[in-house]
Amino acid sequence: MELAQILFVSKERSAFDLPSIAELRDWQVETVACGWEALDRVRAGPGPDLVLLELVSHSSESLHTLSWLRRVRPDLPVLVLAGPESAGRRREAIRLGAQDFLLYPLRAGQLETAVRRSFFYYTESGESEILNDEVEPIGDDMFFVAAGPTMRKLRAQAELLAQVSAPVLIMGENGSGKELAA
Repeated sequence: MELAQILFVSKERSAFDLPSIAELRDWQVETVACGWEALDRVRAGPGPDLVLLELVSHSSESLHTLSWLRRVRPDLPVLVLAGPESAGRRREAIRLGAQDFLLYPLRAGQLETAVRRSFFYYTESGESEILNDEVEPIGDDMFFVAAGPTMRKLRAQAELLAQVSAPVLIMGENGSGKELAA
């Protein structure tokens, strides 16, 4: 079985909790130093399965990189890693399409859990793992059915949005489950 590939985009590798990268022993991790290198790597054919994007404080390059990555590969999960001084940029990162937003210092196993969760929601191969979690009871006679990859992605996005205080517009046809998603 081929190892999943993770692309780690980091200018300030010394600021990152390096033991956390060592936790990712089940995956092949490649490191690049800037957003342009990451974009070139993603465009160059069989790209990574996931991107870890370090948010550099006092710079907008990381968020621009996130935006470009989402345009080039909308299906590519991107996890944003940031220091405490960048915590206020969480809402913007989620709005731009980040799958998750983690703050340093990371707790033991936190990065590995976030990576596994991203693969869980974004891969078709996780079908057998998801079967027990396809139907989620929400309230009296209300259930969220996430049998397909699109619905699993929607549920993951809703979980992320629930962590942020921001207005959200939910649109869809009658009976599509807008109220349930809200």
